[in-house]
Amino acid sequence: QSSPDPQIPTADDDDSQTTNPITDQQQQQQIRAKNPDAESCCSSSSSESNCTNNNSSDDENSNSSNSNDDESQLSDDDSNAFLDPYDEPSLPTYSCRYCGVHDPACVARCVESNKWFCNAPCVGGGGSHLVNHLVRSRSNQVQLHPDSPLGETVLECYNCASKNAFVLGFVPASTSSVVVLLCRVCVETVPALKDMDWELGQWHPLVQDRKFLPWLVKVPSDKLLLRARDLNQAQINKLEELWKTEPTARFSDLDRPDVIDEAELLAPTLLRYEDGYHYQNILAPLVKMEADYDRQMKESLSEESITVRWEKSLAGKNIATFSFGGSRHSSVEQSRIMVGDELRLKLGEG
Repeated sequence: QSSPDPQIPTADDDDSQTTNPITDQQQQQQIRAKNPDAESCCSSSSSESNCTNNNSSDDENSNSSNSNDDESQLSDDDSNAFLDPYDEPSLPTYSCRYCGVHDPACVARCVESNKWFCNAPCVGGGGSHLVNHLVRSRSNQVQLHPDSPLGETVLECYNCASKNAFVLGFVPASTSSVVVLLCRVCVETVPALKDMDWELGQWHPLVQDRKFLPWLVKVPSDKLLLRARDLNQAQINKLEELWKTEPTARFSDLDRPDVIDEAELLAPTLLRYEDGYHYQNILAPLVKMEADYDRQMKESLSEESITVRWEKSLAGKNIATFSFGGSRHSSVEQSRIMVGDELRLKLGEG
């Protein structure tokens, strides 16, 4: 038997068995040749999408730039409006000497000490900063800020011109929308005021709940108080004691090493003591502190422009007669001047 002859593939068989692969690029070219409008549509749609994307990105960039400008502008405004309350040289002269609040409508000046204070309440009670200073410094005259709603004026009674803010009050007028400042003494003792067109029965004091009325001196807002200095009642008391010897002292001076509260160095008193030496060591510094305080208070009392009348006594001694006791030192308890105390009379600079 003979084996069959092997089949030799021909050219036609190769064409039928092998295929020429068409690339994606050639297929796209064929599609473009068949439909030339498709390319224009694709290009237009892609360009439109690119334009919209560019426009949206431009809008986003412009919005972000505007927002950044607004934020920078707001931050600049806030930086200009905000003053560091602990940087006292940069604060206005009318800022509160306690907390640093410098709103003209919220501060008032103590006439005697020439210091400005706000109407914010003290931490732990004790009244507002202004009232607390008036009580501690034994002052009673108050002047408003020039830019306040009521203008620069010293509070005084309309009838007797008394400037004691703790006895001043206001009464409304019957026919007009005004108020009149009158002291408590005039309302109770001057009958002629009843003939005026004032409602004396509605007299109210200017200081209520240990702070001035808000229509007279506004209470600082919470935003202003958050930007103010944080201080406690102990620091306020220490600052008041420092002002007795250094009237121009600032809040930052409390951190000086030489400013030490003597009360912190004193030993507390006891019910029982070990012996006499123990008792003396504890009580002697207390007695010395009280003596120094009394001497300091007496030396701080002074009167200017007084009239002195000189006379000769029967024993031939010179006797000076004068009136010592103004609006601030009329109280015997406040002055503590007793028989035997020495007073110095000085003429001019001598």
